[in-house]
Amino acid sequence: MTINYKIKQIEILLTKVKYENSFLTKEEKDELLERWISSTDSNRKRIHDFMDPDLSGFVIGVQYSAICDDRSCDFCQSHNGESLKIDDPLIKENTPPIHLGCRCIWSPITKIEFERGKINFTWSTIKKPNLDLITF
Repeated sequence: MTINYKIKQIEILLTKVKYENSFLTKEEKDELLERWISSTDSNRKRIHDFMDPDLSGFVIGVQYSAICDDRSCDFCQSHNGESLKIDDPLIKENTPPIHLGCRCIWSPITKIEFERGKINFTWSTIKKPNLDLITF
């Protein structure tokens, strides 16, 4: 799976980010970059694990799970609870982190959950946020 943004792109974006009308300190930038890398690695590994051939037929999809509070973007709030089949190409381009400070993850959907009728595979068309405009 490819990463949506290269680390250099994120480092450049971090020089533009403001929190409470002040630019971030080096320590704050380093912390955000570390969280971005950790979240990226973790979410991609989760998807890889869900697609393990040993789980074929058991994990049949993923559900977008967002922490919905005043720090969440419209994209994450809108997709919270939406689901995609495990082989849907939209997973790749929508795997968190979607923006700086994103705390979202993909959660597995099992065949049992689906058969109980609690899951619908739906995905809305809201656009991703422009990272250049994200502030905290």
